[in-house]
Amino acid sequence: MIEINQTRFLRTVEEMGQIGLLPDEQGGGRDRYSFSAADRAARAYFQREAEDAGLTVTLDAAANLSARLDCGDPEAQTVLMGSHLDTVPHGGAMTGRWACWPGWKCCARSRIRTSRWPATSR
Repeated sequence: MIEINQTRFLRTVEEMGQIGLLPDEQGGGRDRYSFSAADRAARAYFQREAEDAGLTVTLDAAANLSARLDCGDPEAQTVLMGSHLDTVPHGGAMTGRWACWPGWKCCARSRIRTSRWPATSR
């Protein structure tokens, strides 16, 4: 089982949750519409965190942001996980990011734990 640093994980939850946060007077929640200033801030945050974790970040022509852990073997199989960082109007704390994090955190933690890729499951 891959273990993560709970304090660091909760820090990223809190920091990302502040991006696009609306005051109660505006209905609360988070607004990170696609291509808005808040969405760009969330993307920049994700990119910075992924790069700090040793992942390679790319942006394609359709504006998809990808973080990749290079295993060094161009013939190795690939595992893909993804989601979105934008939100629905007045979204909750986990809206638009929860599905991105498992892949990002597993890759980051695996990079720390082992330099031998591809990993095999038993």
